[in-house]
Amino acid sequence: STLRATFRQDGQACVEAIVTTGLLDESGAAWRGDLEPPVVAPMDDCTRLISVTEAFEVPLMDQLDLRLDPGSLGWTVGQPTGRGELLGRMALLDEPGFDPLSLLVAVDAFPPAPFDVELTGWVPTIQLSAYVRGRPADGAVLVRHRAQVIAQGRVDETTTVWDRNGTVVAQATQIAGI
Repeated sequence: STLRATFRQDGQACVEAIVTTGLLDESGAAWRGDLEPPVVAPMDDCTRLISVTEAFEVPLMDQLDLRLDPGSLGWTVGQPTGRGELLGRMALLDEPGFDPLSLLVAVDAFPPAPFDVELTGWVPTIQLSAYVRGRPADGAVLVRHRAQVIAQGRVDETTTVWDRNGTVVAQATQIAGI
């Protein structure tokens, strides 16, 4: 089924969404190209992002256990790697694991991938397409968040999410402003 929703504020359309739903095929992917899970440090060896820092507040981090791989932390000390890629693990604080709906948070909760190129400030989403591919196994998920092209005040990013079994359970593409 497909549905379209428009969110309005003071009579102005602010957000439009097109949602397509269906049954999840649990048989697994027949082919998945270069989507093997990347090597990411174990959860305990990754650095947890907190909701309040000296620079800003991100209340969503009070709901998530979002941890970045040590190799993805250069931007936090002013030394981005230039790869445009952030790797890490994520769990929900009050749930045993992600479900198909909460995977929509997993594809959009990481810090902006351009931070690994240069610290840019706010990077608001302009358009997001998310694909829920399967029902994840309980536990933390592994996330790779990449900047593809940064140009003309925009960035396009891709996100892939794997469950603990190495199954691709969600993907997203987005265009964001810089």
